[in-house]
Amino acid sequence: MIRVLIIHSTTRGGGLTRIMYNICKELAVSEVEFHLLLLSPQLPTNTDGLFKEAGVNIIQAPNVGLLGSIKFIEDNIQKLSPQLIHTHGLRGNVFGSLCAGVLPHVSTLHGNMFYNYTTDFGLFKGIVSCLIHMVAFAGASVQTVVSANLKSTSFISPKAIVIPNGIDTQIFHSISSEHKAKMRKSLSIPLDAVVFIYAGRLSELKSVQTLLEAFKNIAPINNKAQLYILGIGDSLPRLKSIAENHNQIFFKGQIAEVNHWYQAADVFISPSLSEGMPNAPLEALGCGLELLLSNIPPHREVAALTGASIGFFEPKNVSQLANLLINRMNFISTKPAVETISIQQMSAKYLQVYKEVCNLT
Repeated sequence: MIRVLIIHSTTRGGGLTRIMYNICKELAVSEVEFHLLLLSPQLPTNTDGLFKEAGVNIIQAPNVGLLGSIKFIEDNIQKLSPQLIHTHGLRGNVFGSLCAGVLPHVSTLHGNMFYNYTTDFGLFKGIVSCLIHMVAFAGASVQTVVSANLKSTSFISPKAIVIPNGIDTQIFHSISSEHKAKMRKSLSIPLDAVVFIYAGRLSELKSVQTLLEAFKNIAPINNKAQLYILGIGDSLPRLKSIAENHNQIFFKGQIAEVNHWYQAADVFISPSLSEGMPNAPLEALGCGLELLLSNIPPHREVAALTGASIGFFEPKNVSQLANLLINRMNFISTKPAVETISIQQMSAKYLQVYKEVCNLT
């Protein structure tokens, strides 16, 4: 067994947490002993239970500031004697770099740091956060990135390993027409509706306003068209204002079993301005949906990985997206190669990295 210490902020929801959980679930059975050290104090969550069911030991750090957190991590490293440290986000990467010492430190980059941080935090704080993360990431003994597009960023080592995100195909899979009708009934979706869906964080970076404006343009053409927005975020009040209580647009909030909504829908849309390797389009593909995606490199990488037929539109281009929404029946769906985006494929690659850094290959 390889003993791995993951250092991360929180197990509260989000795509990054799902990726960590999927890796742990696949490898903790017989290959890896995972310990997850959480830096942010939090109330117990359902996600905690999932990690524990997967055999992961969760360690909650106290709220003791920078120096206290460093000492807490170092004490746990001495107690647990891990063979390597694996980190994913900004805080985890920083503390991993400070505390790893001679231990191998595997660091995974999930998104475009400069674009994401300056959009979310503003220019000054975003640049500072980006520089800190860049230094911490560069200091890791092994760099992994979730997409080939991220590897092209100038500060990424050419030796960085590309490991695309994976989906759980036992959860995210297509269903029969009969089952789809039952799913719609259970979710109070009309059986004859044309269902468009977005799932993800509601922030400026995701540009969901582009989707709302495009859908409002085409909704009068077909009163059976419905748009469901799944997720929460800072942009929610403004997005609801843009929708103006439109009777064909529905905000459903944070959804636990998002796969049910994918399986009940027809088309998934992501107007995002920046991604790493986006989970939601991969999950929607697994459920057999058609995709309409903004024409950014990570979305094009989804097409290359899966062979799926995807409708692309330029970021923030409302008219292009509206035309795609109108003509979506003209797209010929191709069955995606879901085995290339499965959590089994992803986890096997991380296991290979673990073995190599521990000299077990």
